[in-house]
Amino acid sequence: MQTTHLKALPFALVKEFFSSIVRFPFWWYTKGLLLVFKKTTHSLHTASEFFGFGVWARNLFTPMYGDESMSGRFISFLVRFAAVLAKGAAVLLWAAFAWILFVAYLVVLPIAIFGLIYQLI
Repeated sequence: MQTTHLKALPFALVKEFFSSIVRFPFWWYTKGLLLVFKKTTHSLHTASEFFGFGVWARNLFTPMYGDESMSGRFISFLVRFAAVLAKGAAVLLWAAFAWILFVAYLVVLPIAIFGLIYQLI
């Protein structure tokens, strides 16, 4: 009984190999795409937290060091506004980079398949 299983093993391995090749593009654009999309959006959230963009934006009109005078409020607003602009630019650059990588994920499989077919021909 054990020898029949051993004889069927090479056929099962070859069948699994070719079926996984056929299933791969479908996985790439379904589960794989969803996974990459989730990681991209998580990366954007993490970048925003890393730069502290939300904290600085929420406290834009809060005076620094408890200085309630008009000049203290104005200087605090200018400093925080500059920080929000700089941190916002950093988050925006990271977002552009992350979405470029996401689009690259979308086009890399067709380019690879085209290159493979081109090299085989």
